Amino acid sequence: MSAPEQIPLDQFLESASERLQFLREYSSLVQEAAPRRDEIEQLFQAAHWLGSEAAGQGFPLFSEIAGRMAHVFQYALHAELPPESHGPLVEFLADAITLLEGDLIQIDSDRTETAEDVETFKRRYSFAFAQPAAQEALPRSAAVTEETDRAAEDAPAAASSGEIGEVLPEDEDVPAEVLEFFVPEADEHLQAVTECLLALESGATQDDVHRLFRAMHTVKGSAAQVGLRRVSAVAHRMEDLVGRIRDGSLRATPEVVDLCLESVDVLKKTIHRQWADEQAAAAGLQSIVERLAPYAPREAEASPAVQEAAPAETEAKPAGELLPPRASGQRRRAAAAMPGGKSVRIALDRLDRMMNAVGELVINRTRMVGRMAELEKLVEVLNFSKSRLVGKIDDF
Repeated sequence: MSAPEQIPLDQFLESASERLQFLREYSSLVQEAAPRRDEIEQLFQAAHWLGSEAAGQGFPLFSEIAGRMAHVFQYALHAELPPESHGPLVEFLADAITLLEGDLIQIDSDRTETAEDVETFKRRYSFAFAQPAAQEALPRSAAVTEETDRAAEDAPAAASSGEIGEVLPEDEDVPAEVLEFFVPEADEHLQAVTECLLALESGATQDDVHRLFRAMHTVKGSAAQVGLRRVSAVAHRMEDLVGRIRDGSLRATPEVVDLCLESVDVLKKTIHRQWADEQAAAAGLQSIVERLAPYAPREAEASPAVQEAAPAETEAKPAGELLPPRASGQRRRAAAAMPGGKSVRIALDRLDRMMNAVGELVINRTRMVGRMAELEKLVEVLNFSKSRLVGKIDDF
């Protein structure tokens, strides 16, 4: 709640930090089936205090973000949030808390706010800022709805496939020692994906697009190999989206690039186990898959060249697996006109198996390198023990 008089800045910074920590730990309560009213009220009071006190201190950006958080908790006090809104709202709250923590550090440093970060956040969650008068009406997942509607306008043919309610598979029980080798490798490929996506905004070359596609394919195959099936499913959707960009059937608009960057964030958050709980992870992954679906429909039409080259392989391909969209005639003519160019036709399912095998080999190689390092340390310990035993024998 707002204090009767303005408190000193140092006290505000300390109190704001404590309340943000409280919100980070308990904001996921909004997704529970029947949350306790007193707990939601405490969350609302913390967010409301941050908004009103920041306004009194002269930090309007901080106040605005905190105020939007307070609206979410206020609605949860008076109505039950529908299940489909849980994932987007929890994601919105988590990102808002991270943003405010960064803004607080900036305020403490030089008494200014991170205006650029706030503006980026507001663009990402435009549903929360477009119509201030409607903020108290959050009965549905505005994030998913707005992004899906926009995707349907930009890609009506993809949206007509109608497969937005895809059910993600369950992850296997992945041992910690496997994750120890998988996570750094996945981080490296996701970093390459991020760099290529940023290059798309400034006019990427075709090599960047191919590099982006290869990185996403490797992440998909590696995740499937270790048993992270949900990560593999999201990466598969992204791979198909990038494949459409590569083939010229989808433009790399700022909305598409932003969605891909958000997908990378979700993948990183998943492989690093940074979700509040399993329910939040499932909701976040499901949400991003639904937003990717209009841009990368699962029912894709096979290329005639591929069907002609290997009809047996394409017919044997599972029904749910994607084939790249038809390449344009202009693109095929340009490829044929390249001087000295040579090409070979390979069935897509065979290429897919080869890429998966490469991902498996990379993981096994990394695992063996780690084992070799452990053996080298063991050799050092054994040599030290041997020298001690020899010394004791000499003394005896």
